[in-house]
Amino acid sequence: MFTDNTTFTPNNTSPSSTIKVDGMEFGFQIIAIQEIGLNDEVVKELLTNSWSSNVSTVNSLTNAIYQLKIDNSSVLASTTVTAYISFSTLARTVLFGNQELIVNPNSIKLSVSISNWQYSSNIGTIRLLLKTDINNQQLVQQDCKQTEIESFSFDDLGDIQYLRVIKDNIQFNGRFLDFAIADGRSTYSQTLLINQTKLDSDLSTVIIGITLPQCQACEIDPDFTPLLVGDSVGCDSQTPIKWKMIVGIVVGVVGGACASIFIFQGIKKYKRYRILKAKSIAMTRI
Repeated sequence: MFTDNTTFTPNNTSPSSTIKVDGMEFGFQIIAIQEIGLNDEVVKELLTNSWSSNVSTVNSLTNAIYQLKIDNSSVLASTTVTAYISFSTLARTVLFGNQELIVNPNSIKLSVSISNWQYSSNIGTIRLLLKTDINNQQLVQQDCKQTEIESFSFDDLGDIQYLRVIKDNIQFNGRFLDFAIADGRSTYSQTLLINQTKLDSDLSTVIIGITLPQCQACEIDPDFTPLLVGDSVGCDSQTPIKWKMIVGIVVGVVGGACASIFIFQGIKKYKRYRILKAKSIAMTRI
């Protein structure tokens, strides 16, 4: 069930935006782009703390475009990083590669484009870092019982599949795709929990890393939607409160042309095998 009373507040200085529903807020920000070496070490880091922006609203659609400012003396001076954020109270259709995706009402659509990254070697990859706050513990009433809902769901190899942030009866729920299209080729993309820092007894700050392959033009493309997690029927009724498991965030990675999103879901393990095998070959050659 999608919420109707949603307020979107774009940031005029950086792509760090907030959704507010009935006083409950969910926010995120892009904090850095890193080049990662063969042994998962950080080779380069570009902090994303200085942007130029252009925010406009036409009817129900708000668009914000952010261009990262990079110092001319930086080794990454020729790199271009552009973030696009849009919000609408209406459902809409957007193009993701060559696929048309339906974006739910009251959703934030974020797109980050990275081009002309100057790699230190031919085995380096890019990792985009996102930062948000999660609950240390979150409980919902399910079948008239208090049930704990984990903030993250991981697959068997430790990749993030889902993010759930629950505040009052509002759920910000997301799914992270495990593939990318870079320079016209399909490739595997990891989404990892990089760091988690406890702020107080209630909240923690987490940093999520989305890995992009080595490419000359890459784009990451999520959307964020607030959802109601329960109805108003109480435990004294014959009908229990229902837990609504609707995915509200979809995160994928695109660079160049994109093939069908859905065909990759069934070949996840095969792609990982090929990547691990390729890394093994590269290490052997070194």
